[in-house]
Amino acid sequence: MRLIVGVADGATGDDALALAERCARSAGFHLDLCTVVTPVPTFGHDSAVEATYTARDEAAMTTLRALRDRLGDDIVAEIHLCHDDSPARGLATMAQHLEASAVVIGGEPASGGAASALLHASPFPIILAARASAHRGVARLGAITCALGPRSQDDLVRIAALCAQVADTPLRVMTLLVPPADVQDGTAPRAEHRDAMYQRLADATLLAQGCLPVDFPVTSVLVEGDSITDAAARLEWGPGDVVVLGSSRLAVPRRAFVGSSAAKMLRVLNVAAVVVPNDPYAYNSPEDARARTRRLSEERRTPTTPR
Repeated sequence: MRLIVGVADGATGDDALALAERCARSAGFHLDLCTVVTPVPTFGHDSAVEATYTARDEAAMTTLRALRDRLGDDIVAEIHLCHDDSPARGLATMAQHLEASAVVIGGEPASGGAASALLHASPFPIILAARASAHRGVARLGAITCALGPRSQDDLVRIAALCAQVADTPLRVMTLLVPPADVQDGTAPRAEHRDAMYQRLADATLLAQGCLPVDFPVTSVLVEGDSITDAAARLEWGPGDVVVLGSSRLAVPRRAFVGSSAAKMLRVLNVAAVVVPNDPYAYNSPEDARARTRRLSEERRTPTTPR
């Protein structure tokens, strides 16, 4: 398994490298450190333009070599340099070329603007490093938390369970209970809404347990708050913990798209986050496409919040 580690041109890449190193040690990933060099306005003779790009390439390669040299001897890593008008597209192209499992990036501005683009269009899971990851002194990944939204997300649960098993770390299934959109005026969630969320959490936990070996550590938690940010801020986290988030239902199949709820959570959670593309297994065959159509039709006939 391979991980693309995106290092923005001119950035240190410290946080992304620290997170990628934990992933490599916990799950045996092969790391591919990659910088995308974008065109810049240049003036003068062709030789001057060429010299400018050569200098930028050499500087980027020097940074990549230094990052690779900082990795432990137990981690396999390669360095890559590519050129593209868009850093996000360059990283996605490199991930496709190397058949990588995911792309690891730091937050803005460390990612050079690629974070926002990838979090709204990537065909691969995006692993977003937490702020100051490089200074936490954590060698391996902590527990995996699967963050459930208000709708059924079986694929997300299965992926989170796989992540936990590969990393050999506990799995926590979590959902946030906030007042429905039509009563967000300080009123507590209705009893039927709370019951529905507890049932959804129980079903997801049972699914996760079925995806994992017997006695694999799986827990569940429902956190209540006045808003998404309020509830998310109440969560407790351990060193090296990771949250796994799904994409908005607005995302096209096999594309990441951070919805409003996930974006609010990311603003208050200072832990590594994995954003999984929408319907990652969709359209593998005509039968899969028809099955997905039937599932979506059934979900639309069932109210998200009982009335």
